[in-house]
Amino acid sequence: MTKFSIIVPVYNVEKEIRECLDSIKNQTYNDFEVLCVDDCGKDSSMDIVREFAAEDSRFKILTHEHNSGVSAARNTGLDAAAGDIIMFVDSDDWIEPNALEILVDKLNKTQCEVIMFNLYNVNADGTKKLQDEDKEGDRTVKIIDDALSGFIGVCWNRIYRKSLIDRLKPRFPVGLIVEDSQFTFEVCSQIDSIFVIDEPLYDYRREREGSYTTADNVQERIVDELVVLRNMYIYARDNGYDKNFRKFFLNLIGKTARKIVSITHRRRYIITQIHDLLIEMDFPAAFKEFEAKRLTLWMGK
Repeated sequence: MTKFSIIVPVYNVEKEIRECLDSIKNQTYNDFEVLCVDDCGKDSSMDIVREFAAEDSRFKILTHEHNSGVSAARNTGLDAAAGDIIMFVDSDDWIEPNALEILVDKLNKTQCEVIMFNLYNVNADGTKKLQDEDKEGDRTVKIIDDALSGFIGVCWNRIYRKSLIDRLKPRFPVGLIVEDSQFTFEVCSQIDSIFVIDEPLYDYRREREGSYTTADNVQERIVDELVVLRNMYIYARDNGYDKNFRKFFLNLIGKTARKIVSITHRRRYIITQIHDLLIEMDFPAAFKEFEAKRLTLWMGK
């Protein structure tokens, strides 16, 4: 069986994708497949991908009938993955030359089903900065209510045992801007611990022109965050552990609510969604009364 299944969504990245695929091809550990998902872009990205596929059978192409977005592309990759380790790499980013070798070694030495690693933030001028500069050493971190929020976020700064993905069947929500959080919550909320390593293995290209990060609209992000937050709560409730992560959900609602001060468009709608979500989650009456007063002030009543 192929060790790694590396999922790479491809959409309008002709300037960056060669560096991405080269970084995978030239790994010191070579037991992998690369699932390049053609999401029907309009540039020459797929011509470059086809070059790699023609020269190296480890590079495989999966094609959408029409543009469906990064979530759908990742889901397509998950459905086709044949390896026993899942990894996501965005097509405008790249990984360090020994990333896979280090990850296999750590995976073989630990019973954890998810390994999370450090990364470099790469600026437009090529300068790099560590995401997490605090050196705590390799460690196993128990997932409890207080710690969960530290593991909910992007999907590509970690690897997952395929057996875990097959068991939980997490998927990315199609059509939303903030798609990673739901996937990582569905995974991390159902495992006991994560193994964390300090070494940076991923290079994240910040502020690429036309990327999802720079093109996002603030209001759209907040609306999507609320959709994802509700999806996460329903997932936890349906699996019987929503009460285990009450503080986690409350903190997320608070962070989303604080963003309202920076917007005017759809403000009333967003406030109503937050209010309804609090009621649905059945938070204590005292909190709901406090929140109702705050929301009333925000709405200008």
